[in-house]
Amino acid sequence: MEEREEKIKDIYLDWVKKSMREGRNLVSEKYGRMMKYTDPDYYRKNIEGEIPALSEEQEELIDGITDALTKWEEEFSGKYPKLSRASRPVRVSDDDCGFTSVETYNRGELGTYSVELLKAYMNYICKLKAEGKSISIMDRTTMAGLYGYKSIEEAEASMR
Repeated sequence: MEEREEKIKDIYLDWVKKSMREGRNLVSEKYGRMMKYTDPDYYRKNIEGEIPALSEEQEELIDGITDALTKWEEEFSGKYPKLSRASRPVRVSDDDCGFTSVETYNRGELGTYSVELLKAYMNYICKLKAEGKSISIMDRTTMAGLYGYKSIEEAEASMR
């Protein structure tokens, strides 16, 4: 594993430990933040004031990371439409009861991260972009292998 990936893991672990000491429930926060997009009225009335507010810097980093992840997911969907049908919808505009989009899910997750962790993640994304890599392709390659396929292409071809 590369040094940069190790650093992100260390920062993430420190963040989780700190959050636990503070009594935060990051899973509840993530799903609460997702409701900003899936049920905005409920979010405003019941959740917004109960979870930590995001700084402008966090918002900007989340926007940048989410934009990159969403674009990669759209590219993946275009190249592998059969596999994509078995995945979450890509955009917030596609959120539906029981089907939360990749974009909404990422915004919820990233909204729990510290500025330090968001910066490390953004740096990692920039590195991958510079190398012409895609997290969506990397993740699905791993998943296809775990399901016994030799490649994403083989997994795609096996689907109806």
